[in-house]
Amino acid sequence: MRIAHITDIHVTEIPRFSQIWGKRLWGSFDLFVRGRAKKFSRVVQEELVRGVAQVEPDVLVVTGDLTSQSLPQEFEAFRSIYEPLFERQETVILPGNHDTYTRPTAGGVRADRYLQPWIGDGAYPRLRVIGDVAFVSICCSRPGLYARGLCPEDQLGRLDALLESGELEGKTVLILMHYATRKWDGTPFDTYTQCLANANAVEAVLSTHVGNIDAILHGHLHHGYRTELKTSAGVIPILNPGTSGYAWSPSSNRTAHFNVMELNGRDFSVERFFFDGDLGCFRAEEGGAYTTGR
Repeated sequence: MRIAHITDIHVTEIPRFSQIWGKRLWGSFDLFVRGRAKKFSRVVQEELVRGVAQVEPDVLVVTGDLTSQSLPQEFEAFRSIYEPLFERQETVILPGNHDTYTRPTAGGVRADRYLQPWIGDGAYPRLRVIGDVAFVSICCSRPGLYARGLCPEDQLGRLDALLESGELEGKTVLILMHYATRKWDGTPFDTYTQCLANANAVEAVLSTHVGNIDAILHGHLHHGYRTELKTSAGVIPILNPGTSGYAWSPSSNRTAHFNVMELNGRDFSVERFFFDGDLGCFRAEEGGAYTTGR
């Protein structure tokens, strides 16, 4: 099975005056006054559709931050751009902290409304089985002053029970989450304003089932990398392609990326694609995934 993984696209629309309240006061200032919106490109976001379609995946995984401020018009723009891509193959979507930006969007309720059928429904973790692969989505995103996530205890309990059950027996199991628990060097990601507050508790549950989990796919940190969750019972590979919606910026050594995993039973290989602004398209990293260091 071939699986494409995109994340952190950040489709951005200018909010109406009536929508600029609470956290969006700072968010809008950061995006449109301080210039953060310029780090992302609608041209690249649209080219991402063609880039992913060209690799012909069997499944597409999207691990959150589809929007910048979870505005209805951002979800509408996101769906308008990506629906043709999502309809080409099986697609699994998970919301990120920017998709649960304010209290009315907490728990991914707005994402659920705009992104059916790909996001699924019911309590997290959400399970989607496609062929011999089980995609287990964990939602730890929440509104708040900071981009700091938390995985509720009841969700952790359900995750533990699911991984313990026979429902996943014989399946390749991929854990999908927005937040990183580990940095690129394998050390805990613990930056207070951006981290997963109870990452230790999440890792404790995953570590208990290390033999049943084949990889963790996530986003949130815009710099792509591959690392591992190391436990006494073994390791779980962790893969983050890096943001898929970045503008091309050679001076900052920054551009958009997505991953393609080729599964062969429980073994897999990874190819990483980047947006080449000189050619105006996505192409594979020469020398293998993550060799560019971006």
